Amino acid sequence: MPALTHFTAKLRYQAITGDEEVDIDYDPQNKGIYAGVTITPFIKDGQGINASTIQAPTLTPEAAMVVLAPIRARLDNGVLMLRVDPDRPVDNYANLAAFPGTGNTARPYRAQDTPIIYAWTGSAYEVTDSYTPVRLVAQTDVLGLPEGAILGYRFSFDHVTFNGGDQELARFAIAAPNTDAVLNVATAERIPL
Repeated sequence: MPALTHFTAKLRYQAITGDEEVDIDYDPQNKGIYAGVTITPFIKDGQGINASTIQAPTLTPEAAMVVLAPIRARLDNGVLMLRVDPDRPVDNYANLAAFPGTGNTARPYRAQDTPIIYAWTGSAYEVTDSYTPVRLVAQTDVLGLPEGAILGYRFSFDHVTFNGGDQELARFAIAAPNTDAVLNVATAERIPL
């Protein structure tokens, strides 16, 4: 019996604004975007958009009904994340030079002077995501969707702020991949809403 498959949704927004007087190079500025994000799953078939309750008759370890509930996430400085905190405890050090010579692959490390998060690869420290990524259910056979049906996700934004004030971001929808992959939502094919 198969298990549910999940994928990681990556999304980065950048707000390009006009130059500021205090900027000596006269180039446009990148501003951080902050917003609440609601990710709503749906199933689209020839009949339209259906409810998000799915029978999963071959789900491991036991057949079940799966409810793909809406997920609340956030944009923090333009990056999609589930929550600010990493999934695991982080070891804090004054700077990168203070890290242990050999790290632990199971723990992230923070250089407090930057504050960038690093992961030990087994041979070196590499910059990694400092947040908990958004993981969503992929479209796989365990869901038992009808032939031609598409599992999709709608992204809607609220309380959007950048460039010093309230703004708006257009909502959009994408199709779920069918493997455990990292999907760049910015370049994923859109589904008409």
